[in-house]
Amino acid sequence: MHKGSAMNIYASKAYLVVTFIALSMLALAIINIPHLKLGVEFRGGSLAISDMNSSIDTASLEKDLLANGFADAKILQYKTAVGYRLELEVPLSEEVARAESLNNQIASLMDEYSKSSASDRDNTKLEQAKELLNEMLTMASSNKTATTPAEVLELSQETLNKIRKNYESRLSSILSSYVGIFSIETVTPVLSSSFMEKVKVAAFTSAFLAIVFVFFVFREFAPSMAVIIGALSDIVISLGAMAIFNIPLTLASFAALLMLIGYSLDTDVLLTMRVVKRKDGTKADRAWDALKTGSTMTLTGLLSFSILFLIALFLRIPLYYQIGAVAIAGLVGDLFATWGINAVLLLHATGRKGGVKL
Repeated sequence: MHKGSAMNIYASKAYLVVTFIALSMLALAIINIPHLKLGVEFRGGSLAISDMNSSIDTASLEKDLLANGFADAKILQYKTAVGYRLELEVPLSEEVARAESLNNQIASLMDEYSKSSASDRDNTKLEQAKELLNEMLTMASSNKTATTPAEVLELSQETLNKIRKNYESRLSSILSSYVGIFSIETVTPVLSSSFMEKVKVAAFTSAFLAIVFVFFVFREFAPSMAVIIGALSDIVISLGAMAIFNIPLTLASFAALLMLIGYSLDTDVLLTMRVVKRKDGTKADRAWDALKTGSTMTLTGLLSFSILFLIALFLRIPLYYQIGAVAIAGLVGDLFATWGINAVLLLHATGRKGGVKL
């Protein structure tokens, strides 16, 4: 018996406690993931930031925003080392979203119109585009007109820019009554859709490469699937924690999730290499040794990201706050997913092979 094997949870049924906690976390995460909020980058909207010398009446600001059609505004005001900072997040108005949609439809119709030969051109497409343009012009309170396809395209884009500018001007007018200098960043539906598509491609590519890497290294179905299930469980738990603690999915939090994929694979591969490749002692002893090494690595990471999280919380830095919070949730999830799910699946799968008993 190896030193420390008396504490070995895999030598008895004690591992069931860890497995129960891991499965409970997984179930809770799956229930809450549908409630995960998207940041401005992925749902569109405006983010206004202002550094101030003194605080403002946020309740009054919220009331003025609501009265001017800016519903569901999220206002955050906090003290910094040099004063105060105001962060205002406003969902994109239906008017701007509609204008974006109309502009895209007009561009599509004109593209189809221009690709057809002069003899086969369907003028109904041009007339449809003009009707959509008239709707945009009404929204912008403009009396301009367009006749040719080129004029329709140009006026459509010009009108869209005007509607966007009007939207930001209304928001700026309200903010200027409360703060002096501020910046406004607006993410349109088209841009947010582009961000989302890129995130999907990045997530799919990361998952695909991870699966290829795992199967290439182990070349056996059971150990490879145990690693993949462990890593997937970690990400699901992280997403669930984000939903529970109201951490939105932003570019920063998504970057943290990608980092967690690599970290989770690191501990999962460590476990699998120890159990499958090494021959000293029993599989349960090797899994226990891997747990001691892997949990030390995870706890070190937890300490580092906890410091980052506390600093970001104290200084009110949203970017680092999101990264730290997601990393902490993911590393805690990794502890239970790796040693309560992956290890158990791996031991049972390899234990049955060749009649080896745990």
